[in-house]
Amino acid sequence: GRGVIQIENQISVFAGDSPTTLFADNEKLWIGTAKDGVFGFDGKETKQENAFNNLRGAAIRKITKDGSGSIWISGERGLFHFENGELKSVIENQDVRDAAITGADVWAATLKDGLFHIKYDANFGWISANLNVEQGLPSEQIFSILPLENHLLVGTNRGTVGYEPGAVAPKIIATRVLSQRLYSAEELNGRINLDYPQNSLLVEVAGLSSRTFPEQFQYGFLLKNSIGEVIEKKLSNDAQFTPANLPTGEYIIEALAFNNDLLASEPLIIEFSVARAPFPRTATALGVLLAIAVIGLLWAMIERRRIKQRNRELAHVRFDLANEAERERKRIARDLHDQTLADLRSLMMMSDKLPSDNAEFRAEIELVSTEIRRICEDLSPSVLENVGLVAALEFLVHHTTQNYKFSVADNLEERLKFSPNIQMQIYRVAQEVLTNIKRHSDAKSVEMKIEVSAENEFVLIIMDDGTAFNPNKETLKGRGITNIKSRAALVEAEVFWQTRENVGTIFQLRKQLN
Repeated sequence: GRGVIQIENQISVFAGDSPTTLFADNEKLWIGTAKDGVFGFDGKETKQENAFNNLRGAAIRKITKDGSGSIWISGERGLFHFENGELKSVIENQDVRDAAITGADVWAATLKDGLFHIKYDANFGWISANLNVEQGLPSEQIFSILPLENHLLVGTNRGTVGYEPGAVAPKIIATRVLSQRLYSAEELNGRINLDYPQNSLLVEVAGLSSRTFPEQFQYGFLLKNSIGEVIEKKLSNDAQFTPANLPTGEYIIEALAFNNDLLASEPLIIEFSVARAPFPRTATALGVLLAIAVIGLLWAMIERRRIKQRNRELAHVRFDLANEAERERKRIARDLHDQTLADLRSLMMMSDKLPSDNAEFRAEIELVSTEIRRICEDLSPSVLENVGLVAALEFLVHHTTQNYKFSVADNLEERLKFSPNIQMQIYRVAQEVLTNIKRHSDAKSVEMKIEVSAENEFVLIIMDDGTAFNPNKETLKGRGITNIKSRAALVEAEVFWQTRENVGTIFQLRKQLN
């Protein structure tokens, strides 16, 4: 609470009451505070540079330095890079508790989103990758990082874990190169000549790595002209690059894939050229063809709009049919409960009046009654109407499998505004998935998770440790997968299956909450 004091001469270096971290280099002593930002002491005076104004009002956790002499500041508002008097934000809107530097790699520990790996690329600037529980971390709440010789020690709220970055660079291949037509792999070895009026090219690539899922790759694209100048570049998770409206000339596309360890592949080179405009006679003919194409495009747009309208009407009809089917299920369940069970109870009472021992007969009646009640519950789940979707899903997994885990995000029930019909379809999808697991996967345990994604999506996850399967494989019997996809489409939801790393399958259903 007394600031920072120089021990040798007992001189006060910083009089504030909230210093949180110190870092000294050959030039300055850097002082991080809980609310006043960052200060520098040059041996004579302590002052705050104007570049650090954005850090005021938030806690500073750590200050460190990389091999090039740049200062790295981690704090409540993210991770910042300070060089040549300029402060740049590298990671925003994250509470960064610790930062470590190993060569050209920067590591940031966050309070909620796991470990961030940052690296500088000469073409694309700072690139980052997020490491979380999918990569083996026990928790996404990290408070400390300790770099060792070949790996990191990561301290989380659930223990300490070692992480060894990969050393094998990924591969990159071209999966599709398209302009007016699709180009073969042999044509990519030479130059692609785009005839007039083609002035755009679609390039789609794919990264290959044993430690990175396909959706986790980052792709960098550079478009260069004939003299090697970069005229367009792109870095994202999108595997497609579509340079358009290019003037006449020769071009080169360099594509790179970055894996989760931010290792770059060897560049994939695609050369192409855009042809000059032909003579006016050809241009006139092309103009006529263009007019025809525009008319065809307008007709196609009208047809597409009509088809979309028909598809929308068909979707409404399918949804109404599904709702009607559920109403019919309720009616049948009600008739079975009110009439058939009543008849069985009457039969049981009549059997009690028989003079002979009728225990076996009575037991058979009770067995039939129990089975009818189960059928009624399958036809019309009363738990869904009585306690809501979340509790109904927990009830479903409890009665489907013996060894299970169930978790749900906090206050999720309050955020669910789905209509009863949509809730019923989600329930039926979960019921079909659990039935398939029980019948076909030989799973010993099942885990169900319900959460809300960062994109404000309702997410239902069902994981098992049974036999993995390919949902896209054509089979001669069974309609389980088809029913699941059909019900998901009725409520505008998306479903995915993913094979787990060791054994089992992960199923996901996603639907926007809004």
